[in-house]
Formats: sequence, C-alpha cells, structure tokens
Amino acid sequence: MNLFLKIFLWFLAAIFLMLGVLLFLNWTVQTEPTVSRWRVSVRNQTNLYSTAAAQIFEDRGEEGLTKFLEQIRGTEGIIGEVDVVGEDGRVWAPRGVDVRNYEELIKRTFASNDVEMENREPESALTAKRFTANGKQYLMILRWERAKITPFFGESPLRYA
Repeated sequence: MNLFLKIFLWFLAAIFLMLGVLLFLNWTVQTEPTVSRWRVSVRNQTNLYSTAAAQIFEDRGEEGLTKFLEQIRGTEGIIGEVDVVGEDGRVWAPRGVDVRNYEELIKRTFASNDVEMENREPESALTAKRFTANGKQYLMILRWERAKITPFFGESPLRYA
C-alpha cells in the first residue's frame, strides 16, 4: 500500500470520528435540555390553566368555564383538545373527543395531586391536572404539541425573537 493511500484512509477515519463526536454533542447538548424544558413548561402551564379554570368555574359557572376552554384552544402549543371532566364523567366542551380513550390518565389524575403526563403519540402529549370547584373534583385535560428538536446545524425553532 502506498503512502498516499495510507494518509487518505487516516484522513477519512479522522473525518468520521469528528462527525460522530459532533452528532453526539448535538444530541446531548440540544435535544435533552430542549425536551426537559418543554416538559417543565407544559406542567407549569397545565397548573396555571387548571387553577384558572377552578376560579372561573366558581365565579362565572358553566358558561364562563366553556368560554375559557374555547379561549385556551387558540393558545399556541395546544392542539385543539381542551377538556374538563367531572368525577361523574361529564365533559365540558368536548368537541367530539371521546375521553374513554384517556381512562387510565383520568384515574391516575384523580388519585394524584400533580400534573400527570401521557406521551403515547409521537407528535403530541396529554397532560391532566385535578382541581376543586364548588366543592367537587374535576380535572383538566390538555393536548400539547411536542417540542421540535433543533435540526443538525440548523436554525432552532425554539429561538426567541
């Protein structure tokens, strides 16, 4: 094997090693923190929305709650599904959503005092939080658009303007 071929093969090996290091760094530095920040943000927003729903339901009744749910549906990051479910199974403003698909999430949320999250679908996630209004237990279910991961060497979709 001549010297030129040896140098060329070592050069290729170095390039592949550097590419592997760059891919690894891109994944560890950008992907994990982005997903972690998104989870914290979604949990905090779910807490705020459920607290607001409880106050609105107590102050303005069912009509006020229904208007509030309609307003939330237009919020960035939420994909249409915003439901409040009572202990009796009644759903406010369901828009054709069958909450029987979320029975496990509903059971977990009524048993917990924290925000519960379900990540079954690749493009979205569900969160649910229990709240008390007018002496009864309810829970709020929200479907969130999942965080978009920064493309390799590309512009971040999560960049603040």
